[in-house]
Amino acid sequence: MKTYLLSLVFLGCCATTFAQEITGAWYGKLNVQGSELSIVFHIEEVDGSLKATLDSPDQGATGIPTDETTFDGGQLRISAAALGLVYTAELGEDGQLKGTFNQGGMSLPLDMVKESRSEQMRPQDPRDFPYLQEEVRIANAEAPGVTLAGTLTMPDGERPKAVAILVSGSGPQNRDEEIALFNHRPFLVLSDHLTRQGVAVLRYDDRGVAESTGDFASATSADFASDVRAIVNYVRTRRELKEIPLGIIGHSEGGMIAPLVAAERSFVDYIVMLAGPGTAIDELLIAQSTLLAEAEGTPPAEVQNNELLMRELYQYLKENERKEIEEIRPGVTELIRTGLDRFSEETLAEFGNLD
Repeated sequence: MKTYLLSLVFLGCCATTFAQEITGAWYGKLNVQGSELSIVFHIEEVDGSLKATLDSPDQGATGIPTDETTFDGGQLRISAAALGLVYTAELGEDGQLKGTFNQGGMSLPLDMVKESRSEQMRPQDPRDFPYLQEEVRIANAEAPGVTLAGTLTMPDGERPKAVAILVSGSGPQNRDEEIALFNHRPFLVLSDHLTRQGVAVLRYDDRGVAESTGDFASATSADFASDVRAIVNYVRTRRELKEIPLGIIGHSEGGMIAPLVAAERSFVDYIVMLAGPGTAIDELLIAQSTLLAEAEGTPPAEVQNNELLMRELYQYLKENERKEIEEIRPGVTELIRTGLDRFSEETLAEFGNLD
């Protein structure tokens, strides 16, 4: 399956049994029609059970919470029922996992190795912290059940010059916006630099990621904006942070959310957009999809079919933006079925069962 046609999004695992040898970070690569997609499972023991998170670094997704994991007799099984995803593997004597990744009718080999590189420090990682650090929990009053966990860093012994809230890009991100594939934590590096310059910084785990509660998979950009509003309101309740410039620094999708919140909150004094979208989001997504498909060598006719289907779907959604999901579901389903009829049999076979 061409990756532009199938975006692998994951949920995943919890544990019924555990063993010391299976805990840790496991790295592997899926070969999807000649394109490689990196997969990382982080498995740890919590209160006698296995807990795991999943990263898809090539798609910018990290810290995805998981559903179910079992490890018994050297056999590992990770499943995500909502996505029809199952990974089964055997732990070999060489300490590697030999397994199969199943999703959406596809069955692909996925062997994984256990590495410690995510624990190794990069040159840019801070090695000392000459400032105050505080773990915070912020409930979103607009979204019952959503509590955002984060870290507030502030200069020690001096009043902050300003305060910045860091908002991550698309995909599930922890407070460091960690990219496991490259062992890189850009928000940790950015917050460290700013705090050393006298700026207080609050960075947080996305809802449903790491220590934050809530459901990431069902959330929209508007939901993420409500999370930022909750954080802005919290910051303004802190005595030591009152009446100093407050701003939002948003990366990628965060660069779209930052102006949304600033337009609603008069006490947001500045915004910084890092690689934020500069065009209509539907046009941007279509352009990204087309460029990826062309780079993968997808036949021009299939690229055009995909672009046409995307334009039809986005237009329908814009025309019906005020309707509930259940009201527009039949129309979306019919557009997809009609659009798929334009694809070749070979491409349709790659999708597997779409019912």
